[in-house]
This record gives sequence, C-alpha cells and structure tokens, in this order.
Amino acid sequence: MPDTRPRRRVSVRLTEDEYQRVLYWAQRHDLTIDRYLYDALETRIAIENHDYDLDTAEVQRVNQLTEAVQALTKSQESLERVVTSGFDTLIGLTNGDNYLADLDERSVK
Repeated sequence: MPDTRPRRRVSVRLTEDEYQRVLYWAQRHDLTIDRYLYDALETRIAIENHDYDLDTAEVQRVNQLTEAVQALTKSQESLERVVTSGFDTLIGLTNGDNYLADLDERSVK
C-alpha cells in the first residue's frame, strides 16, 4: 500500500566524493538514492532518540565477555577444590591419618 502522507522536498548539496559514496551504497542495497538517504535519515533519528537495536557485533561481544566470566568462575572453583583437597590431605598426613596406610596395614595382617 503506497504511503499517501504529504511530502516536502528537501535539497541536499553533496561533494562529488559524497555523491559517489551515496550512489555506491544505494546501488549495493538495491535502492534509489532518495530511498537510501531517507533510510539513513530514519536511522540517524532513531539513534538520536536512543530507539535502536544493538548491532549483532555488539551483542556477540557481550555474549563473549559473559562466557569468559563464566569460564573464569568455573576455573576458580576448580582451583579452590584442588587447593582445599590438597590442604586436607596435608593436614591428614600430619595427624597420621592416611587412607593408603590403612590399606597397607590391612594387607600385612
């Protein structure tokens, strides 16, 4: 359904380089220059209003950082278990408790 809202004409002055860039991107997106400039204007206004979705790259980076923090947390928990277990073993040895010694005594009898 065509848009029937009233329109106003706006004139834009571009350097040759700017015009070539607009033409390139309009053609790349298979749009007319008018449509490309309209879409660019709408995008800019959405950004000014803070009404836009995060780009895929930004979302991927946040997810990557979240996964890195989760991996560090798991690694820290593993290290904590190893250190605790090691100290428990050392304390047990200093107290004379050793599950290996119990096995040796049973096999000697």
